[in-house]
Amino acid sequence: MFIKRPLPYPLMAVSAILVLFCTIPHAAGAGGQTAPLECFAVSDLVRIFSDGYHCPAPGETIEICGIRNEYLSAQCVIKANQDVEDVRVSLSPLRHVERSASLPGDAIRWNFVGSIPIAENTPKYRKSDLIRTAPARFADYLMEPRQISLKKDEYRAIYLTVHVPRDAEKGDYEALLLTRAYFIEHI
Repeated sequence: MFIKRPLPYPLMAVSAILVLFCTIPHAAGAGGQTAPLECFAVSDLVRIFSDGYHCPAPGETIEICGIRNEYLSAQCVIKANQDVEDVRVSLSPLRHVERSASLPGDAIRWNFVGSIPIAENTPKYRKSDLIRTAPARFADYLMEPRQISLKKDEYRAIYLTVHVPRDAEKGDYEALLLTRAYFIEHI
């Protein structure tokens, strides 16, 4: 026998849009040069390799959709066009686009994604089953550090986790993801 009971809260769809920006003090594309750091959206289902191997086409915004009391994930990538230090991420609060509502500051978290070296592939697998042949560094874990340095042409994923609170107002929310770094000028 089954008893149907209403949920303690209604299921209301909430969508979030994160707009990505990168800033480099005193260097953002000066003199027609490429900016030292790029930031772009990719699917959270894609594994990002530090050498950019099979990196998908970049997107400008991250769009996610969920319901109340759900955890959502998203991912963006930063690419260093030259050596950069003190790369940091900051996020604005997720604010409702039509009302004065916003999600609490701890509703969205981020981590850099670290990689591990794999010397050889698991035996007895067809090459077509592999994402990539070893040796290579494979993205594997969420890092604790809140700032990193990157070498020229290095890619690094930033993984985002969003919790939609039970009492979130339905509708669309927007936030700004800002990456900052200092470039290393070789004299």
